[in-house]
This record gives sequence, structure tokens and C-alpha cells, in this order.
Amino acid sequence: MGRKCEKLKTFTAVVAVLCLCAGAFAQGRSDVGASPFNPAPYRVGEQLTYTVSFSNFPTAAHIQLLVAGRGQLQGREGVELHAHVETTGVVSAALYALNNDYVTLVDPATGLPYRAQQSIREGMRVADVTRDYNAALGG
Repeated sequence: MGRKCEKLKTFTAVVAVLCLCAGAFAQGRSDVGASPFNPAPYRVGEQLTYTVSFSNFPTAAHIQLLVAGRGQLQGREGVELHAHVETTGVVSAALYALNNDYVTLVDPATGLPYRAQQSIREGMRVADVTRDYNAALGG
């Protein structure tokens, strides 16, 4: 059973990271002179919901992605993206309880994140992590 928990944990983490990074990968540039990032993909209120199956469990987890808002965030113009990952049913009760929330603030001019927050609740582990990117030197 411990092996299934590790596989589910790894699978869920990979799915969450891929979902959160999909926008960044889609904006890859091969030409330095290419046009700037197009903020149009971020429509406030847009939501994606996924049901994750694992092994013999047709509904093992739930993933929700949301464009929550746009405006002055942390003193900068930004787009606020939310993600929620949660194991459900028997998987949550018997294999691995996971209930994580992610908030990322993205610069609408470049599409690059400048702040990421994670609220991690995995079994008995609870952690809140915040990371700031591209901060001014000495600030």
C-alpha cells in the first residue's frame, strides 16, 4: 500500500506542475525579436476542472485551475492564478490524503511569475511556502 501512496503522490504532483506550467511552455520563444507576451489567454473567471483516475479508482483526485483576478497585486500589475489539488473518496481516506492550494501572480506583460504561494496539506504534513521571483536587488 505504501508503494501505491508514493505513486499517487508522484502522479498528482506531476499533474499539478504540468497544469501550472502549461501556459509558460506554450509561450516558448525561438525568435528573440518575437512579439511580447499576449495577455489574452488569461480571462478572469476562466476555470478548468479535471477528474483524475488512478489504478482501479475512476475518481482518485480533483484538480481545479482558475484565473482569479487581474489588477494591482503585491504592488505590481498582475494576473492571479489559483490551483487546487485534492485526493477524493477511498484514495484520500485509505491511500493518501492530499489537499493543496497554489496561488501564482503572473506579470501580464511577460507571462512570467513573480510570486508563488503554496498551502500544502499532505497527510500529516502541513506547510505554507511563499516564493518571490525577479525581486529587485537589495530590496
